Amino acid sequence: MYVKKTILITVLNFILFLTTNLAQSSFSTILGTSHFARTIRLGNAYTGVAEGTEALFYNVAGIADSKVYGVLFSKGQGYGIFVEDVKAYDYAIVAPLPDNWGNIGLSINTLSFQFNNGNYKDNIYSLSYAKNIIDDLSIGLTTNYYYYNSSSTDISAEEPYSVSGTAFDINLGILYEFPELFKITNNDKFKIGFQIKNLLNSKTDYNNSFDDEPLYQNLRLGTSYKVSPNLKNVYGLNPLNLLITFDAVFIGSDYDFKIWQPNYGIELTLFELLEVSYGRESEKEIKEVDYQSPQHPVNRYGFGLNIPLDYILELSYKVNLKFDYCISDWRQIDENNVQSEIFDIKEIDDKAFSIGLTFGF
Repeated sequence: MYVKKTILITVLNFILFLTTNLAQSSFSTILGTSHFARTIRLGNAYTGVAEGTEALFYNVAGIADSKVYGVLFSKGQGYGIFVEDVKAYDYAIVAPLPDNWGNIGLSINTLSFQFNNGNYKDNIYSLSYAKNIIDDLSIGLTTNYYYYNSSSTDISAEEPYSVSGTAFDINLGILYEFPELFKITNNDKFKIGFQIKNLLNSKTDYNNSFDDEPLYQNLRLGTSYKVSPNLKNVYGLNPLNLLITFDAVFIGSDYDFKIWQPNYGIELTLFELLEVSYGRESEKEIKEVDYQSPQHPVNRYGFGLNIPLDYILELSYKVNLKFDYCISDWRQIDENNVQSEIFDIKEIDDKAFSIGLTFGF
C-alpha cells in the first residue's frame, strides 16, 4: 500500500510539473529565473542597472551605453527546482556599431535536466539592438526564438514520447538616467528602467496534440542609484562605490500578470576591483502562487573581481577580465517543502559563476 501511494504521488507531481511547464506557461522555467552570477546575487534586480553584457537579458536598452566589446559565459541559475543535475548555461556577446549607429548583442540561454526517464530542454536564441535616442535615454529591441523539447530516455518503453514547441517574439527595453539635478554628487548615477518580454503575446506552437498556449510574459520596472563619493583616487582608482537597486517584476502570460516579485540588491565596490553584493528575491501573491516553489523568498550573496589585464600586461588598449560568483540559500527552504520528501532531494545546487571579458580599442 505504501509503495502504491508513493508511486501515485510521484506520478501526480510529475503530471503537475509537466503541465506547468507545457500547458500553463511555456518556457516559464528559463524565463522566470534570474541569469548571470552578478545579477543573481543582486536579487534579480537589474532592470534599472542595465550595465554590461548582462543587460541583454534584463533590459536590452542598457547595452546602448557600452563603448567596448564584451563576451560573457555563465553557469548556474537563480531558480530552484527539485531535480538533480540541472544544467543552466548562458552565453552573450555585445558589440558597438560604427559611426554611433548603436550596439548589437547576441545571446543564448539554455536550461536542461533529466526527470522520470525524460530529457527536458529550454533554449532561447536572441538578437538585440539598442541605441541612445536622446541624451540619457536609450531604447532597445530583442528578437527571440524559443525552442522546447522533452523526450523519453527509456528506449524500452512501450510508448516513448517526444514533445517539442517553438515560439517567436520580441522584447522592448527602455533606460533613462536622470540629470545631475537629481544626484548627490556629479559622479552618481540615478537610473530607471523598463522591459517587457514577449510584447506581441505570441503562442507556443507544439508538434503534437497540445493546444497552442500564450507565451510566458515578464514585465520589469526597476530603479538604481550608484553613489560615488568625491574621494581622492588611489593609483588612479576610485576607492568606493555603492549601488542600490530595486525591481518590481510582474509575471504571467496573455497579459495576465498573476505574480509579482519585489526584488532588491546592494553592492559595494572597492577600488574598482572587488564587488561584494547582497540581494533578496521575493515572491508576493497577487492572484495565485505556487506554494511549493522553493526559490522564494531567497537570499543571495556573492562577489565579483575585475582584473585589468591591460594594466597587468601593459597593453595599449583596455582589456578587463571579470569573474562573478554567488550563492543562494535554497537549502534552508527546501527542508520544509513537501516535494523535497517526495523526490528525496536533500539539497539544490545553490551556486553560480560567470566569466566575462571586455575590450576596447
